[in-house]
Amino acid sequence: NSNDSVTLRLMTEHDLAMLYEWLNRSHIVEWWGGEEARPTLADVQEQYLPSVLAQESVTPYIAMLNGEPIGYAQSYVALG
Repeated sequence: NSNDSVTLRLMTEHDLAMLYEWLNRSHIVEWWGGEEARPTLADVQEQYLPSVLAQESVTPYIAMLNGEPIGYAQSYVALG
């Protein structure tokens, strides 16, 4: 739809439970390490919280479609 709005907002600590749920969806698990790699909430917190708190060089975002969260994105300096 031409009226759709896609934006990125900074990920917050409050988004970690949602990210955990996303990473455990079957169609994501299939491409994200398989069944044996399903993360726990503690795994997601350990891996993503430092970025959320700006303790790493990766900046995490939540992709939004018309104000609704639809995905995860990140930015970082690839070289340099």
